[in-house]
Amino acid sequence: MNIYFVGIKGTGMSHLARFLKKGGHNISGCDVIEDFFTAPLLTGIKIYFFSDHLPLDIDVVIYSSAYEHKNVTALLDANERGIKSYSYPEFLALLSKSSHTYGVSGTHGKTTTTAYATHILNSINFNGGSIYGSFLLNSDIYNNSGKNLLIEACEYKDHFNLYSLDGLVITNIEYDHPDYFSSLEDVKRAFHKRVLAINQNGFVICHKSIYSLVSSWLLERCDIKLISYSDSTFKINGEGEYEVSGINSEMSINIKADVVAALLISSLMLLKENNLEINCSNILEIVNSLKKYVLTLPTVASRSEVVAEKNNIKLICDYAHHPTEIKTCIDNIRKKYPSSRVVVVFMPHTASRTKALMNDFASSLALADCIFVQDVYSSARDDRSKENLSRVLVKNIEKKVFRSLYGKASQVVYLEDNDMASQIIAAALLSGDICITMGAGDNRKLIKRIVDFL
Repeated sequence: MNIYFVGIKGTGMSHLARFLKKGGHNISGCDVIEDFFTAPLLTGIKIYFFSDHLPLDIDVVIYSSAYEHKNVTALLDANERGIKSYSYPEFLALLSKSSHTYGVSGTHGKTTTTAYATHILNSINFNGGSIYGSFLLNSDIYNNSGKNLLIEACEYKDHFNLYSLDGLVITNIEYDHPDYFSSLEDVKRAFHKRVLAINQNGFVICHKSIYSLVSSWLLERCDIKLISYSDSTFKINGEGEYEVSGINSEMSINIKADVVAALLISSLMLLKENNLEINCSNILEIVNSLKKYVLTLPTVASRSEVVAEKNNIKLICDYAHHPTEIKTCIDNIRKKYPSSRVVVVFMPHTASRTKALMNDFASSLALADCIFVQDVYSSARDDRSKENLSRVLVKNIEKKVFRSLYGKASQVVYLEDNDMASQIIAAALLSGDICITMGAGDNRKLIKRIVDFL
């Protein structure tokens, strides 16, 4: 089949394109000219510009939700020619109905958990594939052969409720996506609906912080097994606790939790594949057999990824774009590099999120030693407010640091001119510093320019 992707360089879209290419389909697509960190996934795929017309031999079009209501030439051509078009979540939903599909959900940690599980399952040549919003560095891309599928299942706009799932991981539940969800209770409603829709005799794996909440939902579904975990333990409801030992003690609590969740989803997928009962002894046996693969976990692209190093300065890219993720990232870096200054270059992602979580953003960013705040990343989700939220954020960080003695920051700078940003940042860096470009936008591209000025 000839499949065309509109917005092919996006995080999930690029992985889906690679997945389908490995399945034997002919893949092409269109996007902007700029390079994205997803480029390794798109090797060998023809990429057109948005202004280019849809090739004549295309059977199906898959488009990023960001371009759903845009006048993209390829989408207009597809509509005129009667070619079937699917949004990214709609196509994932189709795939989920033709496979034994398992999802990884939660406000934070979805991508990392899915990536770690991918590595574990790939290490044992498991019969299946995965689709998520990044990829493993220095590792073979997980094949899409077989009847099992592991996907990153995002709650935004209730997309994960489109999928047919035999099992689900919930890493955590916090308030996010304020352009769609009105409150934390609204977010919980979406997860509640998702849990109740799991296929017959399925399972849920959740972090212990939300165990009581999820178990209350499952009173309506007694056929579903519930397994909870923390940074080093997991348990089956009513059947006791078991420790998952042998995990690197230098890993942060959050990374440990992602590893345990990955071990658990991998183990339960194996049990399901072999028609074995989901019980404590079976899970423990498989977890213990899989633990050794944790020692060879590759880096997940754009998750605290060391992109460059020059003059004893490390330049790291991280996708953190929510206050909790920012705090976790800074804490992890400080634990790994305790004697280094932490310099954060933050690009807020969506005006709605920045405005709704302004105080929390300020608190988390104030934990760095030096902060540069760029303009909010332009998103199709936002209204075009004239308020400069990045300037507002800088003022809020300054209040946290200088009035309450809350943070560590000695310098907070708003970067108005992005063309000059790299030069300004490079001038501020000292030998031994850790510089992190942070956010879900495109400021990773600053790293190469910063290196040029060092």
